[in-house]
Amino acid sequence: MRVLVASIEPEYRRYKTLGENAVNQLTDPQLAEATGTSNSIATIICHLAGNLKSRFTDFLTSDGEKQWRDRDSEFLPRHVTRADLLAKWEDGWRVLFAALTDLTDVDLERTVTIRGQPLTVAAALHRSVAHASYHVGQIVYVAKALRGADWQYLSIPPGQSARYNQSPILDKPREATMPTGSPTPPLPPTLYEWVGGMPAIERLMDAFYRKVRQDAVLAPIFAHMNDEHPRHVAHFVAEVLGGPTLYTKERGGHPHMINRHLDRHLTQPQRTQWVRLLLEAADEVGVPDDPEFRSALVAYLEWGSRLAVANSQPGATVDPNAPMPHWGWGVPGGPYRG
Repeated sequence: MRVLVASIEPEYRRYKTLGENAVNQLTDPQLAEATGTSNSIATIICHLAGNLKSRFTDFLTSDGEKQWRDRDSEFLPRHVTRADLLAKWEDGWRVLFAALTDLTDVDLERTVTIRGQPLTVAAALHRSVAHASYHVGQIVYVAKALRGADWQYLSIPPGQSARYNQSPILDKPREATMPTGSPTPPLPPTLYEWVGGMPAIERLMDAFYRKVRQDAVLAPIFAHMNDEHPRHVAHFVAEVLGGPTLYTKERGGHPHMINRHLDRHLTQPQRTQWVRLLLEAADEVGVPDDPEFRSALVAYLEWGSRLAVANSQPGATVDPNAPMPHWGWGVPGGPYRG
């Protein structure tokens, strides 16, 4: 049974999303910028990620403060790329969620140690949730200070409490809609999380566009592709699959992507080759090949590539309000459980 354990996981995911939505509002230089006596967001992320990775690697069988962890270095001033910072962030959360997947309510009474001090699994989880929420709160505080008047509220905006009370979406974890007494199912990972986050998607796009440059059908289309193109596409795909909103923030969202395809006169053979090469690259770089994920991935590639062909034909226009696509697991469900 996982009723209690499953009630903890959504809280972790809530704080993870909150932190990401704050980070996504900042420029790259702001990630390394501190306000007053606070740590920078880059420092806070490195510390929280290091803590999660240390605590939840071999969670039940080894001390939570690993010998390989250098905690003091997490607080050193740093200038890192957004991609490297998000990769570290994802790595810490990945280890946590993998550990939670294997836990049941029976495990809550087991004993683990942190710095040699024994405590129950239940106590360790409560401490960890509190620690994560504390530092995510810091991230939000620093991000809001840096954004100033441009800050987009992540909770109830000032003066809108009455309106929010009519539909309190931030207070409705998935289990709130379940009948009383029903076991709480764990929230499924997003496709972005399942594939391995931004580092995995960037590896995929790098491998794919290396193939494109050498392909007789597609190379002419991308003859003038700049070196940043694979990264931009990776950001777009990541956002579609449930990842950070970097493409919208940096490039202008779906209207910008549509605009890039206007008057390109793409053909169905080119579209088919585009999908084929991308799936080949997915196999080569080790993208998850379970049936559920690949079903969702192929569905998105088919939909997206056919939309690209349509938007490339004469007379196509851009809807400036076109929403960003968001792709989930689809009909087969998921993730794959074996």
